[in-house]
Amino acid sequence: MFESIQRIKRAAAPHLRVYPGHSFGADPGETMEELMKRNIYFQMDSLSHFVAFRMRPKQRTTLNFR
Repeated sequence: MFESIQRIKRAAAPHLRVYPGHSFGADPGETMEELMKRNIYFQMDSLSHFVAFRMRPKQRTTLNFR
């Protein structure tokens, strides 16, 4: 996931509109520039920081059916 995001960040122009297959709050069609400001995963440039954030304890998830 980290490598895919980094590749997208390098290739996509700031004005490019993004229409993801799923959304967790924001309406589809944000520009890359907006995505870079609001999506925490697009703000991370360090693999170790990315992994630490993804593996943090006690995170809430939409897949927790308890």
